[in-house]
Amino acid sequence: MKYKALTGLILVGLVLLGGCAKNQQTFTQTFAVAPGKLTEVKKEVQPKLDVYVPLRDQYAASKHAKALEDLNKSDHAQDYCYNCHSSEYRLAPQDAKPNVKQLSTSITCIVCHDLDNSDFRLRTTPLETCTNCHTAAVEIKPGIAVQHPQKEMLMGKGALEVPEMPSNKYKTGLTCIECHMPNQSHTFEALTPQKALDQKVGSTCMMCHTKLTQKEFADKVAELQNDIDSNTKQLKKSLEELKVTLDTAKSAGRDVSEAQKLYDVAVTNESFVENDGSKGIHNFEYSKATLDVVQKKITATMQALK
Repeated sequence: MKYKALTGLILVGLVLLGGCAKNQQTFTQTFAVAPGKLTEVKKEVQPKLDVYVPLRDQYAASKHAKALEDLNKSDHAQDYCYNCHSSEYRLAPQDAKPNVKQLSTSITCIVCHDLDNSDFRLRTTPLETCTNCHTAAVEIKPGIAVQHPQKEMLMGKGALEVPEMPSNKYKTGLTCIECHMPNQSHTFEALTPQKALDQKVGSTCMMCHTKLTQKEFADKVAELQNDIDSNTKQLKKSLEELKVTLDTAKSAGRDVSEAQKLYDVAVTNESFVENDGSKGIHNFEYSKATLDVVQKKITATMQALK
């Protein structure tokens, strides 16, 4: 009897292993790419890293864990900033906010999750949960430096003199979590196509972008990001040089009001793209259009100063 039982267990194990091996080769996933339209995507899946990292360690490696520390190191912190950098401050009643110098807790689970429920459900929808903080949160006016406008970039609005241009991700219903929380990872580090290749895992992007291989797509995304990044840096350098010219003209008593208006639009739009932090990946088309306005305003400012 013992031998029969052992033989049965071995046979079950072989069946399970065979099924796993088969599932490891390919999978079929249905993914909504537009309202009312479905596409069935079949692709090869690379083996995932067999590493388990406890949630507490994932969180400890995230920027959320260091949000309060990072804000305290900055030179531009305002009291309202602590709403998104400290769970103590955020959850305190509006008329009883603690002294910011006494805060000791960064962004923790309770900011996003309702811990009174056993299923740890989110307090709001996934998109709202992230964009409550990852947003410019102020009226974007010429001359200001826009901080963390990830919501605006994804939705394709907010940049000055640029028509609204929602990203395809936003239009198809994707939120932040598909890229920033692969396998529900709480490090919140985006799994870019190149990182997916490096880690030998399937890329979320490939569920929609099916015309290229994962390597081809990773190379294309890297090329687009490099273009946005290098253009942003070059325009920022041009703005710094232009500011010297503008200040010199002011010191000489010239009326530079028109040039200043043009310059202010350029500065704000450059900061919009730079401080989104994604190097265009949140919305390549809108990033490029915004930088195009920056270039035009720089040229117009130089003309106005002649």
